[in-house]
Amino acid sequence: MPQSTFFGFTRAGRVAITVGLTGVGVAVGWFLPAMLRWALDLPWIPFAGPLRLLNSIPDPWLRFTGAGFGGLAGGWLAVTAIVESLALTITDQQVEFRINSATRVFPRPQIAAVFLDGRQLVLLDPAGRELAREKPEASGARLAAGFRTHGYPWTQTDPYLDRYRLWVPETPGLPESANALLSARARALAKKRPEDVAELGREVGRLGVVVRDEGTRQYWRPLP
Repeated sequence: MPQSTFFGFTRAGRVAITVGLTGVGVAVGWFLPAMLRWALDLPWIPFAGPLRLLNSIPDPWLRFTGAGFGGLAGGWLAVTAIVESLALTITDQQVEFRINSATRVFPRPQIAAVFLDGRQLVLLDPAGRELAREKPEASGARLAAGFRTHGYPWTQTDPYLDRYRLWVPETPGLPESANALLSARARALAKKRPEDVAELGREVGRLGVVVRDEGTRQYWRPLP
């Protein structure tokens, strides 16, 4: 049995994606003069004025400047993709989530269920609270095998799935503060602000309510 199982970008993977996206950026910038000429030959194109101004830069300067900025943009995209992806390490003693330069560790006794909800990996504690909900890079089959190898209780579905109810504004049975938080969370979902969605979900959880999403619809359940 392996001492640990890792899911995420390996060192070689990080190098490959950085080199690859940087190279793509450089190539796009290098061929920028040709792409500008092609675009300006079209019958109509938005932002034609700025494009003509850009095309007026002498070719060697435009080519090298474009390649430089393209490489920087590609490198930035690569670093962003790596930092915002989930690095998951599983051992017999704990599960570690690392994402956005933050690390969270969950000791084995705290974890009562592990499953995929859509494309999100979810950990539940013995009381039914969500410990974590993040999108992994690995397939469900690989994740299931990894967790089972280290003795974690992997389940095919959420064990509390039948307890969820659709949330609507001013849902009866919920504390007023929970309804207010879920209203704010609905707006964050609509505006596609995942960090706000996650933070508001944690605040709702502190009130004894677990929330999950299907698109922009929110479903909730009380803690057992």
